[in-house]
Amino acid sequence: SLLMRTNFPITLLTFVLSICPAVAQQAAPRVSEQPKNPLLDIIPPRPATMPLYSGEIPNSTNSPDEEKTLSMEGLGTWIEKVSRPTITGYLPAKVKASGSAIIIFPGGGYVGESYQYEGTTIAEAFRDHGVAAFIVKYRLPSDVTMKDKSIGPLQDAERAIKLVREHAAEWQIDPDRVGIIG
Repeated sequence: SLLMRTNFPITLLTFVLSICPAVAQQAAPRVSEQPKNPLLDIIPPRPATMPLYSGEIPNSTNSPDEEKTLSMEGLGTWIEKVSRPTITGYLPAKVKASGSAIIIFPGGGYVGESYQYEGTTIAEAFRDHGVAAFIVKYRLPSDVTMKDKSIGPLQDAERAIKLVREHAAEWQIDPDRVGIIG
């Protein structure tokens, strides 16, 4: 038929798009848009580490960094003499994200931090269940690195909670659903 041999389908599409701007907007991809990768919704992003404080660390002395990272059998990574605190975020995949978060303080009796056994292992488990997890490598009490060693770790805990709440929208977290463990 004549309709099949001509450019009728193109003519019809042009007509529909001209009378329906909403369809035209959906049908015509924008040049600047990147195609959406559905894997990004089901694969969690890599953990990211940042300093706990953006400037001067409160209650600190001008001592050199003497941090030591050891590998301990049965505990994995063990960190001693922490004086430069950090926070590492383990965000869940978008399809699993619950909006809640947990801040993890790996134990070690203030002698060190069992970073792998009580940090990364726990963070990965929470992340895999939809909870954003943040590991704090907190300062360990020291007369050498702190003006008052009795409050250093507590200052780091307070700062970690504040930092997670400040970035709640960016990390898709409900600021009222932030807990701590450790």
